[in-house]
Amino acid sequence: MIHDRRSFLQLAGIASLSLFAAGCERNPKAASLAGLRELANAGQLHVGFIPYYELSAEQGAGRAPTGFLPDVFALFCQSAGIAFDKVRWRSMSWDSFASHVKTHAIELSISGTFITPERAKAVAFTHPLFALGNGAAARADDARFAGVTDVMQLDREGITIAVVTGEQSSEFVRAKFTKAKILPLDGPDLAAAPRAVEDGRADIAMSDQFILSRYIRERPALKDLLLGKPFSVLPIAWAVDKANGALLAEINPILDAIIGGPEFAALKRKYAVVPFAPLS
Repeated sequence: MIHDRRSFLQLAGIASLSLFAAGCERNPKAASLAGLRELANAGQLHVGFIPYYELSAEQGAGRAPTGFLPDVFALFCQSAGIAFDKVRWRSMSWDSFASHVKTHAIELSISGTFITPERAKAVAFTHPLFALGNGAAARADDARFAGVTDVMQLDREGITIAVVTGEQSSEFVRAKFTKAKILPLDGPDLAAAPRAVEDGRADIAMSDQFILSRYIRERPALKDLLLGKPFSVLPIAWAVDKANGALLAEINPILDAIIGGPEFAALKRKYAVVPFAPLS
C-alpha cells in the first residue's frame, strides 16, 4: 500500500508538471493577427482585463467588460477582423497580469497598465493609448502634509503609505522610498489605498489620479496632495508575450490609426471622467 501510494504521488507530480508546462507553452496561433482571428472564431481567444471603473468595468464571469478600454478594443477588433463577440474574457489583478500574459493564460491584455521598466522586463507593450499621472491622498485636515509640492517630501519616518500591490505607485515607492512604512494591499481594487487612509490604517494613499479624483469626489474629507503636480506621468498600453514581436508589428499600426481617428476622440469625450494626460 505504501509503495502504491508513493507511486501514485510520483505520477500525480509528473502529471501536474506536465500540465503546468503545457499551460506555459507558447501558442503559435497567437503570434499573428491571422492567428488571433482563427482563435477568436474557434472561441479560444482569451483576452485579459483588470477591473478599473470606467476604464474597464467587470460585468460578470464570461461577459465582456464595459468601459473605455473595451470600447477601444472593439474598434481594434473591427479594424483587425476579429470577432469581438467570440472573445473569452479573463479578469486579473495588477500583480498577476504579467504572469497571465507570459504563460498564455491570455493572448492579449487590454488592461490600463502603465509602461514601466519593471513590467517591460516581463511583457511587450503596444504603442501607448494615453497617459495618466499619479497622486497622493491624505486626510484634508492632516496638517503634517501642508505645503507638500513634491512626492519625495512624503518619504518620512512615522508615515504609512498604502499602495495596491503590482500597481505603478507600488513599484515607485519600493524603488524610491527608504523612510516611510509601506502598506501593500493585494487585489485589483485601487480604491483600497484611499480606503486605508479613510479607515485609519495609513496616512497616505498613492494611486493614479483618476482613481483618487473619483474616490475623493464623494469623500471631501480626503484630498490629493499632488493635484496639479502629479508624479510619474506615464503612458498606458496593452501587453502581449515578449516573444510575439511579429504580432506587435501588426497591432501597432492599427492602434496608431485608431488613436489618431475621430472615434477615439469621441470615446475620450464620452469618458470625460478619466483625466487623460497627453502623450509626450
